[in-house]
Amino acid sequence: MSPEQWNKIVELFHAAREKTSTERAALLDSASAADPELRLALEQMLRDDEVSCSLLDRSPIEVIAADTADPRTLASAGARFGRYEIVALIGRRRLELPRH
Repeated sequence: MSPEQWNKIVELFHAAREKTSTERAALLDSASAADPELRLALEQMLRDDEVSCSLLDRSPIEVIAADTADPRTLASAGARFGRYEIVALIGRRRLELPRH
């Protein structure tokens, strides 16, 4: 993808974000009539933008509390944080609880 194409996608993305769903559809129709790949890229960017829950939207404590009762299972392959997924672990620190 050329820098010019990328700039066009970014510009259209920001314009589409500000539209109602009907206006957005009309904008995407007119902007991508000759380029179906442009439409697909924009639609994917808009879907990703609308994801309400991502790893960066919540603190780690909120993620642990909401997603699992056992924090050890949180950092395992396949665990998801909004649209993010742990594919493989590259390291792990063993947590040791203080003894009373």
